Amino acid sequence: MEQKITSHQISTNEGAVNNSVVDSTLLAPDFTYPSINGDEFTLSEYRGKVIVLNMWATWCGPCIKEIPDFIELQNEFSDKEVEFVGISVDEKGWEVVRPFVKKHNINYRIVLDREGSIFEKYPLQGLPDTYIINKQGEVAHVIISMTTKELLKPLLTELTEI
Repeated sequence: MEQKITSHQISTNEGAVNNSVVDSTLLAPDFTYPSINGDEFTLSEYRGKVIVLNMWATWCGPCIKEIPDFIELQNEFSDKEVEFVGISVDEKGWEVVRPFVKKHNINYRIVLDREGSIFEKYPLQGLPDTYIINKQGEVAHVIISMTTKELLKPLLTELTEI
């Protein structure tokens, strides 16, 4: 039986952190989605890496604003076992996502969830939402709304040094 995330350490884009952890051993719910390069991405296969899961869409203004920071941080942390994964929830699918990824020179993995089924496992507060999963596969941080490299970098630095 899969668990749903109900409460964990929450960071907002203002940098506030809520330390009310319900269960620190709660594993991030697993999923498999098609990747832009034609293969499939399964979250559990990346245990041992820090994963930054970003739920986004091509029509979402704040999502678009985050992309340059994600590109920069993917470059900076690529040798430190950090993997950025953008989960597009665009209903129009690859026909809008592929040209968008090319236009914005996105250098991290993009997967597609046309039906929005990811939100059954990862509660949506609004787009974008970002879940940071530690090397043990546990949700370490949830960032509600748009985030920045200034907020993400210290979180990633901390999780990669553990």
